[in-house]
Formats: sequence, C-alpha cells, structure tokens
Amino acid sequence: MTPRATIVFTLVFHLAALGFASKWEVAWHSSDINLVPPLPIAAPKSVNAQCRHDSVRLIEALGNETLWAEQMWDASAKAPVGIISGSRYQLGDFDECLDVQRPIEAQYCLMDVKITVPPGHNTTDPHTIYYDPNGSLWDKMYYRGNPYKIRIDEVKWALCVPASCSGQDIVSSIQDHLSSINYTKISVSISPRMCSVKNRYYDQFFTSDIIFCTLMLTLIGLTVLATLYDFSVCDGQKEWKWNTKGRCADLLMCFSARRAVHSMVRRRGEVRNLNFRPLSGITFLAYVLITAGHRWGFRYSGPVQNVIFNELIYYDWITLMFTNHMDLFVDVFFTISGCVAVFFVLQRMETHKVRFYEIIIVRYFRLTPVYAIVLFFYATMYYKMGDGPLWNYLVGQDVENCKQVWWTNLLYINNYVHADKLCGFHTWFMPCEFQFGVLIIPLCYLYHSKPKLGLKVAYASLVAALILPFYTTWTEKLNGNLIFNAKFFLAPGADEYWEKFYMKTWTRAGPYIIGSILGYMLHYKSQRLTHTKTWVYGTCGGVIMAVSWASGAYI
Repeated sequence: MTPRATIVFTLVFHLAALGFASKWEVAWHSSDINLVPPLPIAAPKSVNAQCRHDSVRLIEALGNETLWAEQMWDASAKAPVGIISGSRYQLGDFDECLDVQRPIEAQYCLMDVKITVPPGHNTTDPHTIYYDPNGSLWDKMYYRGNPYKIRIDEVKWALCVPASCSGQDIVSSIQDHLSSINYTKISVSISPRMCSVKNRYYDQFFTSDIIFCTLMLTLIGLTVLATLYDFSVCDGQKEWKWNTKGRCADLLMCFSARRAVHSMVRRRGEVRNLNFRPLSGITFLAYVLITAGHRWGFRYSGPVQNVIFNELIYYDWITLMFTNHMDLFVDVFFTISGCVAVFFVLQRMETHKVRFYEIIIVRYFRLTPVYAIVLFFYATMYYKMGDGPLWNYLVGQDVENCKQVWWTNLLYINNYVHADKLCGFHTWFMPCEFQFGVLIIPLCYLYHSKPKLGLKVAYASLVAALILPFYTTWTEKLNGNLIFNAKFFLAPGADEYWEKFYMKTWTRAGPYIIGSILGYMLHYKSQRLTHTKTWVYGTCGGVIMAVSWASGAYI
C-alpha cells in the first residue's frame, strides 16, 4: 500500500470510528433507550395560581442550583432501576423530599406509570418465568393474566413536587412534557392517597385521640394499682377469695396483672377426664402459620427486589400448599371454637337452665371490650405510629374506614354491611365467630334434648355448607380459592372473591359445624372411645385432611 493510500485509509477509518461513536453517544442520551425518562416535578402551566407560582420558583431555583430545589430533584426517581426483574417501586428518597419546608413546602407522591407494550408480544407461555435472553424485552413486559406474576408493566414512580400542586396538576405537566418529546411508551396517573406531606392531617390530636389516650392511661393505671394491691395485701393467697373484702376490692382485682398471668398459666386443662391442652398447641401452631403467611404476603406486595425468588414460591408444590390455602389455618380456629362452644354449653345444660339470650349477652361482652379498643386504636392513634411512601395509602384508608363504619364492627355485621370498607384487614373473622356462636345455640338445644335429631341437623347443615360455596363459585364464576397475590394484599377490600365469598358466614360454616359435631362426640361418646380408637380415628382424619390440603396446591 502506497503512503497516500495509507493516509486515505487511516482518515476513512477514523471518520467511521468517530461516526460510530457519535451514533452511540446520541443513543445513550436518547429517551428511546429508557423505559421511563426523567419526568418533570413542577407544573408551571397549572391553572392553580399557587401551584404555578411555586413551580416557577422551583424551576428558577434548579437553574441556580439552589439547595432546596436540588434536594427535591434529588429525592425524585429519575431513571428506572430493576424494572425488568420486577422492582416496581422506584421510591426515590421519602425523608429527603419532606425535609423541604421552605421557601415552598414539598410533598412526596408515588405516581402510577403504565408502560405501553407494543402489539404482537403475547405469544409466550403466561406461566413461564424463564425468557430467551436474545428475545424481545416486550415478551417479558407483556402481562398475560397470570395472577401469580408481578406486573412489571406497572410501576410506582416517586416524585417530589410542590405541596400546592394537586396530582392532576403534575399529571398534566408530565403529559405535556411527554408530548413535547414525542414519547408514547407510558401513561401516568396519581391517586390523592399516594401523596404525603410533612404535616399530615391525621397527625393532629382530635377529641377522639384524647379520649383514647385517657382511656388507655386509666386502664394502665388501674392495672398498676391493682397489681401493687395484689402483691401487698394478698401476697400469701394463691386464689383470690371473692366477696370477702368488698365490691371495690373485687372490682380492682379484675385488673391485677398478677392474677391474669396466674389464670393463664394455671388454668385446668382437663374436663370430665378429657385433656384439652393439645388444643392450645394446635391454636399456637395455627397462629404462627397465619402470622408468617400474612407477613410474607404484605412483604411480597411491597417494595421487594428479589421478585423472581418470590414468584418461584408459586411454582413449588410444597410451599404452594401454604400460599394457595392460607385460609385453612383460620379454619383451625373455627373448628376449635365450634368444638369448645358446643362441649361447654352441653356441660352447662346438664346442671343449669341455660337461656338463649344469656349466652348471646355473655358472648358479646366477652368479645367486644378488647375488640372495641382495637377498633378505637385504628380510628385514632394508629396513623400516628409511623409514616413512609405507602403509609398514607394503606393505613390512611383503614383510619377513614374505621371512622365511618365502626358501628358495623361492634354489631358484628361488617362482613355483610359495608363489607368493602375494612376497618383492619383481619377483622372479618370477628363477625363470623360471633354469628357462628349465635347460630349454634339452637343446635346445642337439639343436641341436649334430642341428640339423634340434632346430629342429623348438623350433618344436613354440613352438606349445605359444602354445596352452597360450590354453587356460588360456579354461578358467580369465581376462583376456586382466594388468590393470595400482591394485588390482593395491597387492596383486600377491592377483591371480588374476598367481598362476595371469603368473609361470608355461610361460606366459612363447614369447619365450625365439624367442630360442633366433635364437641357433641366428646360430650356423649368420650367414655366409649378407647386409646386405640382415638389414635385410629385421629390418624385417618389427619390423613384425609392432609391430602385435601395438599390437593389445594393444584387448584
């Protein structure tokens, strides 16, 4: 090659290299390479004068690199991280945002970003968790309706914006910005409950808050006073002798912590030579499993990064028995409750005249005081116990519901009246428990007066409790069971299966009826059961229940 040709080749090569580098330099700065581009945090064209004024001031301060403005920009999400692997929460920095209080007040908003998937990417298996790395990004982004998969085309996006701007102000500003850069891959929206400010409305102390705090301080004071009185005056007594020191002393001793602990740890476990202590162990195990299941569910629905690991749980047969039928752990409580209620009512009927209304009144006043305090706490101080990006969305809704429908909870009708307004996710159990306790009383009378007829009625009720849920599931075209996925744990009250089926008394009656039959058997047949028969019946029943439970993994 001649020197001239060498020079020409070198120039052409360098020019081509510069052009190639320039091409990639443009690509790195192009919005096309980002699923979600940086979004504006101000609305300078808002019809709201205060929002417009604060937005202009924020933009000018950003241009001058002023600390408070840069802090708001720094606290906002700008480029998505981990969306493809399921990190749907781009949280920014919650505390850094709300620290901005002057010269304008900032608010932290979690915006809903919906990524638009191009057509033609719905060909892969909806249940797969493995994708061809050389395939299209959109094959994985496209949601094909699998309820166990996290939707990665929907993202929560943090923005730190002026508190004077509404969610609609910010959405309009973002839409204008996206139109100006001709970006059509996303659509945005903001729920008012997804925005938080430093000085929250429910952080104020209302009259109801003062009443609750006064009540709790009074109860704590009575407990301390009663416990000190117990140790100082009655230290040598193992059991309190009622009606010996006056009514005031008797009333005060009801609050003694020492007596309460003594009552729990020294309670007799045998009645008519039947050992009821194993029921405590079963209850404890069910409690642990329920707590673990709910803890896992709420964590899974929140900001997690190892989403694939969580999704694998739904494809493992062993763990799927737990995740697909966590509701069966609650049925343990219904079964034990039905057994104990029938057994002890029948015991009482042998020696006393039992009145229908007395059982209801006693049951109501045994359940309600502590339950009422929990509801009171939810409606008052609960919101003040914390904060965070999702606190206003999750806890704020509970507070509003409790203030509106607390009376349905105290009347134990909240599983039918305003069932979509949950005052505490777990409170659906209480009306079912109370309603079962009322409905079982006529059956107890039949068990006592006409045992054979009562048993036939119980069996007929059990058959009805099996047929009705099947019929409802079939006619309403509901799922075979409640799907404990991320969507459900974020908004249980919005789930159709939950509202129409899961929390209704007639759909949960089966375990309680089985428990009532067990209570009947223990009352009338316990003397006929030998040790061998007990083991045989227990083993057979356990195997049947275990197989039924395991089969739930495939439903």
